[in-house]
Amino acid sequence: MELTNSQYEILMREYQDRQMEARYALDRRKAEVFAAIPEYKQLSDSLASLATEKTIASITNNTSSAQNIQLTIDKTVGKMHSLLTESGYPADYLEPVYVCPKCKDTGYVDHEKCTCLRQAEIKIRYKPAYLDTIFNKENFDSFNLKFYPDNIKDEISGKTARESAETALEVCEECAVALCEGKNAQSILLLGSVGTGKTFLSNCIAGEVIKAGKDVVYMSAIDLFDEFSKSMKRHEDDEPFTQLITDCDLLIIDDLGTELANSFTDSRLFYCINSRMISGKCTVISTNLTFKELLGKYSERIFSRLSSSYKMLRLWGDDIRINNK
Repeated sequence: MELTNSQYEILMREYQDRQMEARYALDRRKAEVFAAIPEYKQLSDSLASLATEKTIASITNNTSSAQNIQLTIDKTVGKMHSLLTESGYPADYLEPVYVCPKCKDTGYVDHEKCTCLRQAEIKIRYKPAYLDTIFNKENFDSFNLKFYPDNIKDEISGKTARESAETALEVCEECAVALCEGKNAQSILLLGSVGTGKTFLSNCIAGEVIKAGKDVVYMSAIDLFDEFSKSMKRHEDDEPFTQLITDCDLLIIDDLGTELANSFTDSRLFYCINSRMISGKCTVISTNLTFKELLGKYSERIFSRLSSSYKMLRLWGDDIRINNK
């Protein structure tokens, strides 16, 4: 799904504003240095004249003259550098300062989209606008274990609801830390009935990873498969959305099992799980389905990948949203 023209124009205006601010800031620093070091200003003016002379010499094929001018330029630049540092300024004080040094706030590197531009597009296209507000409320510090009873044990695991929640919280925090540090993190499958905190923990991970500047795609299962369907209808084998799903640092699929199950959704889900597993990318999936329901709804190869490669975390207890009210 490409940005609309208006979305792209707004995004490019933001990049233009960044470049303009960098130029204004540099001009202010230059004026400061010129006032403090008059000789630096004189050398700067002579440098501009030397550059013009070199250009003329190069055009007229006067190689010897061009080489001599270059030597003078190098000597002038060295003198300017010495004047700057001797006056107490940092060596890079008159270098432009960009939000993204990689693309110099143009959004492109060698005619390819910079990672900062791809991240900006992701925030517009695939991160619901309400998430920014949610991250302020739903984070690891606000995850409250008091909503999970510690007096009833699960017959299968032998753990109480609170012990299970403590484990889930610890694993999700470790996952977020690893991703923020650029390390590999094990994929996670969050299971549990409605209102037990699965989406809350997904939001916690997403919030930390997005703040660290990583590529995060956060979609409901219904929206994910709907976008895959649109990609197929466009008949584009290298459709950007498919590539994004494969390459993003973190993919979060919320409410798996709410989509209409068929051979298409089954194949696309296997693609997501398998391709990201092969490339070592982390995926977080939440579902209201039980283990038995997962096995019945999806193919054996999908269940095999989930059970062998994902850390399965089960949350249980009463609906927290109701209790919280």
